[in-house]
Amino acid sequence: MSRSLVSVIIVNWNGANYLETCLISLTRQTHRRIEIIVVDNASTDNSFDVLTSFRAQYPRVPLRVILNDRNKGFCYGNNQGIRLSSGEFIFLLNADVSLEPPFIEKLVAVMREERQVGIAVGKLLNGHDPTLIDSAGLVMRKNRRAADRGQREPDHGQYATREEVFGASGAACLYRRAMLESLRYSRSDLGMPADADSHYV
Repeated sequence: MSRSLVSVIIVNWNGANYLETCLISLTRQTHRRIEIIVVDNASTDNSFDVLTSFRAQYPRVPLRVILNDRNKGFCYGNNQGIRLSSGEFIFLLNADVSLEPPFIEKLVAVMREERQVGIAVGKLLNGHDPTLIDSAGLVMRKNRRAADRGQREPDHGQYATREEVFGASGAACLYRRAMLESLRYSRSDLGMPADADSHYV
């Protein structure tokens, strides 16, 4: 395991319209030590063509692809990617998210400075209207439901300082592998079979 390597996990299902932009934004990250793992949940669009084209355009970018024979869902797909990954940090990313160049570097810096922090998240803006906030971390309401902090608020620079939040949106968040490993159940503990209906390309 490389200490500064960030493993980016993208679970994709028919996200071809967004996937290329997402992947290109990863090539522009100021944190250079990145591996990309795409878990495709039996897409029926041209997602695989997008991945093939990206590999041809960026042959030096480490990209691995898991092709599932059926849609196994978001959580299962992320766990597949994490099992294949080797980074000190795990970055979960939705295919319809495009990152600013310093995004991952800033989150890794938090993890290095605050060793007790297991999850870090940045400010996410609405994809249809980037003047609006989509999430600045999760908060827990009095009714015990988690909600995205700042969602639909106009972005005037609020939530721009480092602070503690309840949780992070799975659309784009960084996990410390050591934390995940401390919480992990094995597949045998859960009575789960091997991924017989998946293959790697």
